Amino acid sequence: MTAGSALAAHIEKEIAEHSLANGALLGTERELCTRFLVTPAVLRQATRILEARDIVSTKRGTSGGIYVRKTSLETVAGYVATLWELDGIQLNDLATTQALFRTMTFNAASKRMTLEEAYHLRHLQQDCHAAPDQLARSQAAIRREDYIASLSGNPLLVLSHAISTRFIRNMVPFEYLDLSPSDRPDKTDRTHPIEAALQGGKDRAI
Repeated sequence: MTAGSALAAHIEKEIAEHSLANGALLGTERELCTRFLVTPAVLRQATRILEARDIVSTKRGTSGGIYVRKTSLETVAGYVATLWELDGIQLNDLATTQALFRTMTFNAASKRMTLEEAYHLRHLQQDCHAAPDQLARSQAAIRREDYIASLSGNPLLVLSHAISTRFIRNMVPFEYLDLSPSDRPDKTDRTHPIEAALQGGKDRAI
């Protein structure tokens, strides 16, 4: 491993360990050379490696320096969804896989949700049933599915949900997008685990 590669690995680890936010300033070139006891050439090699991996960005000028760069989940989902479109993938091609991931996501969420989260999810479920038309139902269903994904606590399931949702939005006019329970391919019963979580929370409170 070269000195530049070793430094790049060290900086990447430091960004992760300190949970540095997107746009956080790591330092100027001079500051980082002093901090890591390396030459400018080694730092530039490390920076090129990290820039190629979309982990940092370099700015020149008075506000110059090396900054943390994190690609958002929505950006990644957009990239993948666009690649699927260009490759000619259709919604029907994803039906089985999407149903599997939706079931896995809800099962993971139902095991982790707190009493407060279960109440909120039940409220989102009721919004879906009470929606006056298909557009409102679609919007309510998206909010519910987004919330379930966030409750799963699994980055892979969250990413899978983001990609499939973005792809569907790209392929289907939003007013025709319907994720109501009766039409979902996975047929997952959202009601029983929610009520079970609510009852479990009530039991624990007694």
